[in-house]
Amino acid sequence: MLIVEFTAKTLFDADYGNVSLEAATLSGASFTTNEPPVVVLTNPLASGNQFSFSFSTQPNKTYTVEHTMTLSPVNWQTLTNMIGDGGVLTATDSIQVEAPRFYRVKAQ
Repeated sequence: MLIVEFTAKTLFDADYGNVSLEAATLSGASFTTNEPPVVVLTNPLASGNQFSFSFSTQPNKTYTVEHTMTLSPVNWQTLTNMIGDGGVLTATDSIQVEAPRFYRVKAQ
């Protein structure tokens, strides 16, 4: 069962006059989405010639860790692929030269 609760209120603002505030809340339903999960990189650590970072995962999602030396032009290269288990995974990269390197993780 899907329950929709709608609230509307008319307010007065000194700068804009009458303003309408409207909000809807959905509850009691299960929604699925094809959008990939948001990935947040955490715990960055550079040690010697290694750089690592972690990220939370969802079970059975594929995570592609990519890196590039420059953002203009971008040339993303795959560092590794990982399968999520619902926990935190750590990606590690060997750094051979002191140069900027950018990372991203794509979830599929």
